This record gives sequence, structure tokens and C-alpha cells, in this order.
Amino acid sequence: MIPSIETIVEDLAAGKITKSQAVTWLYAHAEGAANELRDQFAAAALPAIIAATGNFEGRDKIADNVSLAFYHADAMLEARKVK
Repeated sequence: MIPSIETIVEDLAAGKITKSQAVTWLYAHAEGAANELRDQFAAAALPAIIAATGNFEGRDKIADNVSLAFYHADAMLEARKVK
């Protein structure tokens, strides 16, 4: 389990963990946040994709919709980098 950011900072300040360990844990937090945002974007896109395509029955159609939702989520994440 990943410790909270507060715990990481406290443990680093107390000398309980090294800077390298702290960076590793903080990187894990950042990676988790990015994955959660990607999932949220895909979940937001999915209803519109289903409405637009009418594909909501059958495993293959659902898988196509989900793939398309994550394609759009990835595009949204990429667009966030351009500022």
C-alpha cells in the first residue's frame, strides 16, 4: 500500500526513509492520479459514444465503445499538456 503524501513527507523529515524512497512513493502517487484521471475522462466520454454509435449490446460492441472512450481520454490528457 502506498503511504499518504503526508506520511511520506513526515517520514522523510524524520529520517525514516531516504530521498530516493520518497521520490519513488511520490511518483507512485502521481502515476495513480494520472490513471484515475484517464478513467474519469473515459467514463465521461462513454455515454456520448454509446449515444452516437448506438453500440450498447454485445461484448464486441461494448469493447469497441470502451476502446474508443479510452482513445478520447488519451487525447484529452494529451491536450492538457499543450498550454
